[in-house]
Amino acid sequence: MGIYDAIGQLTSDVDESIGKIEWRVDGKVDRILKTDDTAIDFDYDGLGNRINEYVETEDKTLIISGMPRVM
Repeated sequence: MGIYDAIGQLTSDVDESIGKIEWRVDGKVDRILKTDDTAIDFDYDGLGNRINEYVETEDKTLIISGMPRVM
């Protein structure tokens, strides 16, 4: 079950093990904190397209580059 803030952005979802979602002022997801202490961070280009994803666990960081771009 998802929890939403006053402007309709999802802030957590127990069913998906998401403890917290942090949003940027432009409405893009900045960070997802999972209940297992995994953190997922995102980078965007100047047009707002997601370009990198970082998955951080206790012992490693995985960088996923070249995310699909919307043309």
